[in-house]
Amino acid sequence: MKKLTIILTVLLATTITTHAQWQQTNGPYGGTIKCIAISGSNIFAGAGYGGVFLSTNNGSSWAEVNTGLTNTYIRAACVIATPVISFANQAVPQKGVTMSTYAHPEVLVNTQWVADHLNDSNIRLLEVGWDTSEYESGHIPGTVASWGFTDIQRPDSHDIPNKAQVESMLSQAGIANSDTIIIYGGLSNLVAALEFWVLKIYGHKDVRLLDGGRQKWVAEGRLLTTEKPTVKPTPYVAQEPDWSLRADKDYIISVIGQAGHTIVDARPVDMYIGENKYGIERGGHIPTAVNIPAQRITDSGGNFQRWQSPLTHDDGSFKSVEELQTLFSEKGVVPSQNIVTYCVRGGLSTYMWFALTQLLSYPNVREYERSWAEWGNMADTPIEK
Repeated sequence: MKKLTIILTVLLATTITTHAQWQQTNGPYGGTIKCIAISGSNIFAGAGYGGVFLSTNNGSSWAEVNTGLTNTYIRAACVIATPVISFANQAVPQKGVTMSTYAHPEVLVNTQWVADHLNDSNIRLLEVGWDTSEYESGHIPGTVASWGFTDIQRPDSHDIPNKAQVESMLSQAGIANSDTIIIYGGLSNLVAALEFWVLKIYGHKDVRLLDGGRQKWVAEGRLLTTEKPTVKPTPYVAQEPDWSLRADKDYIISVIGQAGHTIVDARPVDMYIGENKYGIERGGHIPTAVNIPAQRITDSGGNFQRWQSPLTHDDGSFKSVEELQTLFSEKGVVPSQNIVTYCVRGGLSTYMWFALTQLLSYPNVREYERSWAEWGNMADTPIEK
C-alpha cells in the first residue's frame, strides 16, 4: 500500500482549538467519513472513500477538497495544528477501491454503536464472564441477563448446553428468535466469544460481539448500572445443533498429521511446551499443533489480571484484517486447511475461531472447546512437548 501524507490548510473565520474527537459518519460514494470535529466551530474535516472532505454544517453534508491526487490510497487520520489539519496514519480508499474489511463486519459492534442502540426494541444485551459478579457490580444499561462459564460448560455433563437448555436460557432472558443479541463480558471477552460460538451452533441468526468487551466500555468511562431490567419470557425455539463447528477428541485423533489439517493451540508458550501444566495432569500440546500464543497479564505481585490475545490491541479490540491474515499465514494457518482451535478451556480458542470464521471467513474451522482440560487429563491421548 502506497503511503501518502496530505497536508490540508484550512482558513477559518473562527478560532480553532486543539481539542478534537474522532467521529464516523456516512459519506459520499456509499462509504464512511472518518472525521474529526473541530471544537469551537461547526466545521468538520475528514477523509473517506474518494478523498478529503470538509463539512460546514456539523457533518450533514460534505464537500470534496481537490487534492490533485489519483493514487489508490490516501493516508488519513486527523491531527490538529492551528490552522493546519494534517491527515496521516490511516489508510482510506479512493473512489472505486475498497479497503480490506472484515468478512462479516456486522457481527462486531463497537462501544459507540451499542451506546446508540441501547433503547432499540429488538436489541438484547448479554453479559457473559467467568461468573456473574461483574454484572452484579454494574453492567451496561439494559443487559437482560448474565451468565458464567459454568452456564456454558455445564459441570454436571462437562458439555455445552443442550438444545432444551439453550431454549430455556434464552427464553428466561426474554430473547426472541428475531432479536439481535449483543454479547460482551470481562476476562478479555473470552467467555463471551465462547457463548457466541454456542449460539451459532444452535442457529441464532443475529448474534454480535462487542469489540473490546466490558474492558473497553469501562475504560471509556461509559455508563454502568446495577438496575436489572424486567424481562418477559419468550417461546424461544433453537435450531438443531450444527456440529460441523465443533471438534471432539476422537475427531482430533483422526486428523493428527493428516494432510490438509491444521491444529492451532492458543495457549501461552509455557503451557504449549509443557513447562506450565496450569493445574492439569499432563503438560505439552496436541501433536503437530502450531502455537499462536496468548499472554497472561499479571500485576506487580504476579497475580493474574487478564489474558492478552495476539488477535487484539491492548484495549481488547480486534486487529485489522491485514494484521490477522499475517499472524495466521505466518503459522501456516490458511483458508484451504481444515482447522481445529483449542486452548485450556475454550475461551482463547473460540476467540480465535471467531476471528477465523467471522472476520476472515475461513470456511472450515472447528472449535475443540473441551480443550486441554480434557486432553491433558486423559492418560491415553498423544502429547508432544
